[in-house]
Amino acid sequence: MAGYSTSYEGNFDFVTIRGAGHMVPTYKPNATYLLIESFLKNESLPVYVAPSEKYRLKFKNDKKQ
Repeated sequence: MAGYSTSYEGNFDFVTIRGAGHMVPTYKPNATYLLIESFLKNESLPVYVAPSEKYRLKFKNDKKQ
């Protein structure tokens, strides 16, 4: 998930989804779905995995090959 979470005593987690604004389901529907699904299934929050360098977009003036 792309955001932050802070765990507190008493099984309380505060979660922020980056770039979502005040209407999280409107701006980040996939992240919202994953968050609610993991909550309802009593699972840990998903961990964000950055895309592989292999799949990085290449641009005309990109010096990295």
